[in-house]
Amino acid sequence: VQPEVRTPATTTVATNTDPPSSTTPQVNMEPIVAELKKYLDGQMEALRQTMQMQCGSLRDCLQQQMRGVTAAQQDMAGTIGAVQELITTRINRKAQQATARVPTTPEQAQNVSKRISPAYGHVTGHDVICVVKDGTEVAIDKLTYEGYFTASQTATSFLRKLMPHFFTEDEMLNGNYEGGRVSTSGGLVVKERLNGDKLKCLMRQVEVEFPGSTKTHTEFTKLKRALNDRCRCQKRKLAEVNE
Repeated sequence: VQPEVRTPATTTVATNTDPPSSTTPQVNMEPIVAELKKYLDGQMEALRQTMQMQCGSLRDCLQQQMRGVTAAQQDMAGTIGAVQELITTRINRKAQQATARVPTTPEQAQNVSKRISPAYGHVTGHDVICVVKDGTEVAIDKLTYEGYFTASQTATSFLRKLMPHFFTEDEMLNGNYEGGRVSTSGGLVVKERLNGDKLKCLMRQVEVEFPGSTKTHTEFTKLKRALNDRCRCQKRKLAEVNE
């Protein structure tokens, strides 16, 4: 006898395969995005306007500075032109003066400031008058004076020719510009100083015809040396006359 096999009963469990229903509400992002875009567009527009304003101010400032630089360049160019013109004028003037004073003889090379024609100074009638400080007058015949001027190519030569009109033979024999002890061929002698007012008057007359001959120490020393030489030669001149 086969035993009876009992099959246990199968319990069927129902399985729900549908997704569970969501309880989170759905949010519409389009209005938010549109609002954000609108805000960003406004910010960009404000930034653009600000940049335009700043660029415009910067451009105006640069243009103003450029106008200032251009004006300064024009002023500088005008100043440089004026300076160049002034320098050229002075150079030309110096060249003309140098050309007019080019020495033609060795004597002229020593002093080239002689006038083209005599200026005379003070003239009364037929005489050139040199007024001394004390009021005395030294009169030189005008024709004689012109002869001195023509024959003199240097201020020192002209001074020697005028001296006999200012000083006597004895004064020139026994005096000189400064006075004092002088060494001569006969030994030491004491010279008297020539009249100072007459010396000044003589030098003034030389300056009239040879401008600049008394203005520097070097030129004035030449005149003093020439005057002393003329006084030293006076003894020889007197000896020649006595022979």
